[in-house]
Amino acid sequence: MSLLSDYAAILSIDVPTYQRNPTLLNKFVKPGVTLKSVSSTSVLWKQPIMLYRDDQHIEASEDDLNKICFDGSTITITSNDETKTFSAPDEHPQGFTASQLLDAILEVEQIVRPKTEWFGGIDAHHIYFEGLHPEEKNDNCFVVMWGS
Repeated sequence: MSLLSDYAAILSIDVPTYQRNPTLLNKFVKPGVTLKSVSSTSVLWKQPIMLYRDDQHIEASEDDLNKICFDGSTITITSNDETKTFSAPDEHPQGFTASQLLDAILEVEQIVRPKTEWFGGIDAHHIYFEGLHPEEKNDNCFVVMWGS
């Protein structure tokens, strides 16, 4: 069971990129370039968050983002070998909404993304969120999947 697989979100990373080949859309970061700062504004979601419903992408509503998507008091999220466990917030002690899961993913990415490497620089290319996939050995642990 994948979580948030029907949500479409794009990670925004505050770092200069370039294209090696103008016919390709790959985004590269020069070796040695770092994020200006690691904060909630250096790695965030481009807006709007989209939802795939009835064979089309639509903008996710507040109701969509506030739906409980994971039942459990804790969830562990892994991305690029960084793992962090989150406790359910007081307003939903037995689960996490889509919005809370997306915020948790951002929190992990703010830690791990500056440490990633793709062709010698920070990975600014794999920014398309493709869901949270369950880790085989732990029911409450999910791996963030990124596409390009």
